Amino acid sequence: MAERPDRSLRATKTLVSNQLSRLRSVHPALAVGGLIVWLFGVLAAYYVVHKPFDLIQLRALGQVALDVALWLGVLIIAVGSGLRLVNLMKHSLSSIEQVLFGLGVGGAVLGYAVMGLGWVGLLSSVWVALLGASLLGWQIARPQPLHVAWRTLRLVLPRPRRRLEWLLAGVAMFCLALGWVWALAPPYAFDALVYHLRQVRLYLAAHSLFIAIDSAYAGFPGLLQMLFAFTQALGGDSAPQLLHFTFLPATILGAAALGRRLWHLELTWPIAALLTTVPTVSLVATWPYVDVALMFYTLLFFYALVLWLQDTRWQWLVLAAILCGLAMEIKYTALWYPLAAAGLMLVRLRRDGWRSTWLRWACLSGVAALVAAPWYLRNWVLTGNPIYPYVWGGPAWDAGRTAWWDRVGSGLATQPWRLLIAPWEMTIFGVEGRAGYQATLGPLLLALLPAILAEWRRLNHEEKRGLGWIALFGGTLYAIWLWGVARSALLMQSRLLLPIFPLVGLAAALALHRLPALDTRALSISWMFRVAIALVLALHVFTVVSNFIRDHPFAPLLGSEARNAYVGRRVGTAYTAVMQSISELPESAKILFLWEPRTYHCQRVCLPDSLYDNLVYWVRQYGEMSHLIRALSTQGVTHVLLNRAIFEAAVQQGSDPISSEALNVLAELQAHHLESIYDDGVAYVLYRLRQ
Repeated sequence: MAERPDRSLRATKTLVSNQLSRLRSVHPALAVGGLIVWLFGVLAAYYVVHKPFDLIQLRALGQVALDVALWLGVLIIAVGSGLRLVNLMKHSLSSIEQVLFGLGVGGAVLGYAVMGLGWVGLLSSVWVALLGASLLGWQIARPQPLHVAWRTLRLVLPRPRRRLEWLLAGVAMFCLALGWVWALAPPYAFDALVYHLRQVRLYLAAHSLFIAIDSAYAGFPGLLQMLFAFTQALGGDSAPQLLHFTFLPATILGAAALGRRLWHLELTWPIAALLTTVPTVSLVATWPYVDVALMFYTLLFFYALVLWLQDTRWQWLVLAAILCGLAMEIKYTALWYPLAAAGLMLVRLRRDGWRSTWLRWACLSGVAALVAAPWYLRNWVLTGNPIYPYVWGGPAWDAGRTAWWDRVGSGLATQPWRLLIAPWEMTIFGVEGRAGYQATLGPLLLALLPAILAEWRRLNHEEKRGLGWIALFGGTLYAIWLWGVARSALLMQSRLLLPIFPLVGLAAALALHRLPALDTRALSISWMFRVAIALVLALHVFTVVSNFIRDHPFAPLLGSEARNAYVGRRVGTAYTAVMQSISELPESAKILFLWEPRTYHCQRVCLPDSLYDNLVYWVRQYGEMSHLIRALSTQGVTHVLLNRAIFEAAVQQGSDPISSEALNVLAELQAHHLESIYDDGVAYVLYRLRQ
């Protein structure tokens, strides 16, 4: 009997021991799980009370993330598809050359695809999203070209060799980094609000490229605008600026690759510093304009012509013709590019003869015209003029507007000596945003270029030949620009010369590289230039940092400032305030703008005064007041917005030919037919048209 309790006791101990061993095996997992739950519980409870950001900041960060994602998506599509197309040509290009030509061709392919949607009336968010998803999916499914591009870009930047190169590299990368942040900020640049982004918004609203013509800029080539439309259709705001900014580092890499192709020299960092320290180039790159993109395509066009000159294979000439056509799809000024190509083709005149040279130039021009045809055909269908509004006019155009815009005889033809010193004047006296040359170019290019003449006898044959090609191509475009400056003061813009700046920068970089050849025992000219360049770079960095701190672009990106408030801070709160007042008008409102060309932020139907001549044009068209009022009513105009500040300045300065008849009509309109409903007391007056 005594053995049973012992057995029961042993069984109980065994059971307890088994349970304890099970608990010991479970305990570590429970402890770890409990610790994780505790960690996240503490963090969640803390940040519910101590919120790191509010809904406004979250929305701002979300917009930044969306813009960056759209920018990356466009680059992936462009580089991937472009590399595939370039590789089909089986050219003997280096890896970086393939990537750069691929970016140019692939970006254009995406632009043409969006343009195609606009042609058939499908330019909507849904169709753009389907297009983007299919193209992006294709690149992700077959990522080999993207791998090639990634490996190439990781290895393309050389290690600086001397202290000056380290300084050049540091300043260039610093400026590019700040520029990228600036490009993320909300768009505010003048021409963007007038037509670059404004036209995109109209296309998306109509789902079509065929919209009513209400601006002198409505026919301007739109290939880059199609890339802007791709991002804005998907909710992008600053993505167009990021896309345009991308062409600046791409142009630097392209010019450096051209230096290696021409002279077997590594000039990446001098070129990078010389271009990024041109204030207008760095500034315009952060805006949703087309100028830096045109720089890139102009460089590629010249690059392809150089490849043809080096081995004369017809494939290079076809590639050059395609790139010429793409440049024509970006800006009207590229219509002169076949003339610049003719100058280079004449280099081979002795060997090829007149007939072959003429046929090659005709083929290049013909292929370029075919590539550029989609947009110019759109203009012809819409306005009857492929280059609206130039030469043949069109809707909302007459001889008076042609004279108003051209201002023939207002240029420097009456002061021909100033044409000879134009490089000096536009460098020394040109200031971004001010009358005259309207650009700040920095001193380095002008300071370095004459060194080429001093070094000429010490240059080798390849260097002289490459500089000659640059002089022929760039000199032709410069001569065309100079002709425009002589003809009209409105063409006296240094920004129209930006397409040749990569070539000028390449020549200046070669001059800097060869400066030690001018040194003597008594004087080191290269040391003097190094000291001067270091001083210029230091001053440029100081200016850039000062502007960055004053502009504070992080404020709208982080949500501490509303995006609209940032725009108001840059263009004036009077503008954003009157746009807010217009948005409160009935949806049926239609506003005629007088002396105000910016309508991008207008939430109603707004007719811009793109040439500051709406009143003069309407008076010229309709004459008597009764006819003018009837025309306004017939066209559905319900309100009139007057930018009083610009109007009064134009009258006082007498810069615009505003007739006394037009002034009398405006006075009568204000007295008898317009009722003021908003007046900020400084700039804007918004009127209701009395019925």
